[in-house]
This record gives sequence, structure tokens and C-alpha cells, in this order.
Amino acid sequence: MPTGSSIGANTATYVVGDAGTGDYDASLVLDADAISVDGVAAANTVATNDVAVLNSQITVGSDSVIDIDEVGTLTASAETINRESTLVAGGGTDTSTGVTVGDLLLNGSGAVAGYITSIGTGVGTGADDDVISWAATPGGSTGTGSATGAALDGSGYEVIASSAFAGTTGATGGFIDSTATDVDLTVGDGATITVDAGNLADADASNVAGDAYATASINETFGFENVGVSVGASGSLTVNVDADALASAESVGDPTVTAAGSGADANANADATTVVGIQDLGDGTGDFVFGDNATVTARAGSSADRVTVAADATTETGNATADADATTVAGILDTQNGTATTANVLQVGNDGTVTGVAYSDFDAAADTTSGDATADATVGAALGIQVDEIVVGDGGVVQGQADTQINVSA
Repeated sequence: MPTGSSIGANTATYVVGDAGTGDYDASLVLDADAISVDGVAAANTVATNDVAVLNSQITVGSDSVIDIDEVGTLTASAETINRESTLVAGGGTDTSTGVTVGDLLLNGSGAVAGYITSIGTGVGTGADDDVISWAATPGGSTGTGSATGAALDGSGYEVIASSAFAGTTGATGGFIDSTATDVDLTVGDGATITVDAGNLADADASNVAGDAYATASINETFGFENVGVSVGASGSLTVNVDADALASAESVGDPTVTAAGSGADANANADATTVVGIQDLGDGTGDFVFGDNATVTARAGSSADRVTVAADATTETGNATADADATTVAGILDTQNGTATTANVLQVGNDGTVTGVAYSDFDAAADTTSGDATADATVGAALGIQVDEIVVGDGGVVQGQADTQINVSA
């Protein structure tokens, strides 16, 4: 299973003189392909971290240029032909559980249990006392469960014949800070700061004979997160973030089945949990400050290239389920806690401009010939700007805009 981490600058201190240039980059590309005729196909890619600047401090002189870029591309494709999903083996005569690390496991009720992370060998020669462990994500530790082969066999646990997962599990973005430092970026007059962070998770699963499950998951994409900023006069900060989570599952199944929904299921789940240009402005006055004539722009998506979360599930004989979800898509965001003037404050001098924009698109489509089709698209919050307080001097302009498109069909 391809896994990876990319960090451009980590727990470091950088000093750039007047009219200097600071360039910080992180890039990660992971791809997994699983193709089978008669066996299980499981393709998984996981990015644990992808951050251009992490837990670091940057000090820059006047008239300088700072460029921060993060890119993540995660793709997974699984394809099998003659394989149906099968129960975990753990009976008295079974010598093998029939599962492999990375396989997607469903419980006896048909709900996703997780991805198999390890398979232990019991004291006996059979599979009944072999311990199988699983987690919410491939290779992960959260949501972990474990049981013997006999217990899983007796409870009706099964392995999905074709499954694909592409996703991120850790810190992802341009400049992210988890330290207690109040100001992480100090810049003189006339500076230009540009931050671009973009992530793609694309998962495709197909199966002719049996079930197909695809999951695309981006847990976070930040431009700035918990980064304290002090910038002099006539400075500009432009933050652009984008995240696309795309999941497609296609199955056929046995055309001779007569009971509705008893054939091959298709399940597509796409999620971009948090996509924010600038998040967390600090816990005290002066943690996020720009001088006169400053411009602060933060975009999560744009009208031409929206944050896109799309799930497409198609089957001929079973149930089709498509879910496209996000918790937050925002340009500028800090959790409101009622302590205005002391925390969560964005401060800009005279003639300054503050702009926060969020553009997103959610698409969920489920189609079946014989079975139930369920499609759902959910976005918890789409926000241009949400903070406790914005302080702008004379002649200042504050603009916030959020636009969300949602398309659901079943």
C-alpha cells in the first residue's frame, strides 16, 4: 500500500533580508492499482502529512516575496471480475481466514467495520483463533477493532471483493502551526505573501460479479492554520486552497437474481472534511495584524474551480449508495467564542481590504436497476468569513461570499 509524507520546512527558523525571496514547497503523489480476475482487488493510498511549512517561524524584511505551495495527488483504482464478497473464514476446518491486510471489512449488519491492518496467527493450526485487527482507514489506528476468525465468521463479517481508498489522515496544507508561538510569520513593509494548497483524492472501484466500494477522503486542507502574522504597511496576503474528493463505484452482479437488492452493491463515499483558507487567528490581540494599505484575500475554491466533493454509485442488481460530505468550507474562519477584542481578531490598518470566499460543489448520484438507490450530499458550513472581530481602519473594505452547489440524484 503506497503511503507517504511530505514536509517542506519542519520545526525550523528562517530569516530573509530586505527584498528577499522565500520559497517553501511540499508535494506528494501516490497511486495504487489492483487488478484481478478471480480474486479480491483492494487498492489503497494514504497521505499521513503534506505540509509546506510546519511548526516553524519565518522573519522577512521589507519588499520581500514569500511563496508557499502544497500539492497532494492521491489516486486508487481497484478492479475485479469474477469475485463476490465472501465471509471471513474461521470455522473449525478452515486453515486460513481468507483475508489480507488492506481488505475492506463489513460487519454482520452490512455496515463498514474498517480496513484490515493485521492478521495474527493463533496457537492452533486452524483459522478459528487467528486475530484480525482493523481500523477506520488503511494502515490507521483510529476506530480500531479486533476479533478472532471464529468470532468474525460466526457474526457474518465479510470482505468486499473490490475496494479502493484514496485519502489523507494527517496535517495537510500550506503553513500549519501547532506550537504556542503567538506570531509565526513576521514581515516588513511592502511584502507579498502567496499561499497555494491543493489536494486531490480520487478512488475508483469496479466489479462485474460482486460488490464495489470506493472512498475518497480529505480530512483537511488549510492555507494558514493557527499561524500568527505580523505584516507591515502595503503588504498583501493571498491564500488559495482547493480540495477535490471523488469516489466512483460500479458493479453488475448476477443478472438472474430475483430478489430486489440481493445482487452486487455499489457504494461510493466522498468526503472533504475541512477546507479553509485561513483558520485560527490567534488567542490574543495582535496575533494577526497588517499595516495600512494591506490586502488580505483567502479563497476556498473559486467560481472557476470549486471545492468539489462527488460520489457516483452504479449497479444493476444490488443497492447503490452515494455520499458526498464536508463539515466546513470557508475562506477565513475562527471559532467564535464571544471574546471579541481579545481573541480571534483580524486587524488591518487604514485603507485595507479583507476578502473571504468559499465556492463548493457537492454531487451524489446513485443508480440501480434492481435494488435501493440512496444518494446524500451534506455540507455543515459554507462561509466566506466567520471570526469574532475584524478591525479595519479608515477607508477599509471587508467582503465575504459563499456559494454552494448541491446536486443529488437517485
